[in-house]
Amino acid sequence: MNYEIKKWFGNSIMICNIDNAESINKEIKEMVIRDMNPSGRLEIFPDKYINQKRTEYDGSLDRLFKEIEKGIKVYLEKHNYNLDILDIYITKAWASLTKKGELIDDHTHKASHYSVSYYVEAKDQGNIHFKKEESSGLPIPDSYECYTDNNEHNIDEITYPSRTGELVIFPSNMLHGTEVNQQENPRISIALDFLLTIKKGYMAKHNLSNPETWKKILK
Repeated sequence: MNYEIKKWFGNSIMICNIDNAESINKEIKEMVIRDMNPSGRLEIFPDKYINQKRTEYDGSLDRLFKEIEKGIKVYLEKHNYNLDILDIYITKAWASLTKKGELIDDHTHKASHYSVSYYVEAKDQGNIHFKKEESSGLPIPDSYECYTDNNEHNIDEITYPSRTGELVIFPSNMLHGTEVNQQENPRISIALDFLLTIKKGYMAKHNLSNPETWKKILK
């Protein structure tokens, strides 16, 4: 797995190429096109994936999720997270199919720490972009006429070319979306969110405690 980590708006974004992408993509593309809902979104959490057209999961996502797990491990290690005291949970996963003339609106993911996007098919079919959100207080001059040139210190929007077989990991609270797909073929991506919690038996004063220690009420 080859990867690079970029620093955008003070956040670390990891971009990597997964191994065996071509054969992995073939399986996934067939599954997504076969089972996709009219909305263009398909819930695919592997352990629980049951589609209306089928009664059991066919395993087509297993290899991809193993590669994603490798990427997440590298990303967290590069941040010096102490994985001896942390548990990592994928909370949800889904596939998106964006047809010609469609895009994914700018949004953030409010219920997770980090997010992942993987491109099953994305050549010139709508690049991903990240935008710097406005903070409170007096706005800092940031319109284009204020600068002689753009660089990493003053830019407020970054567009990155979405490439088939690439994986992008980023903080879930970053505002992101896609450009319009100008091609005849649909843009197909797999996305997921994940959380970091403290392992059972460790203190979690400023972090999420282990779900096994939670108590459900109002059943």
